[in-house]
Amino acid sequence: MEFPKGNSVKKLEIVRVLALRILS
Repeated sequence: MEFPKGNSVKKLEIVRVLALRILS
């Protein structure tokens, strides 16, 4: 269960960066 969690965290970080790029 640790692997999926880490993956989701990484995905969230990527989505966050992409959102910031689109907003700015």
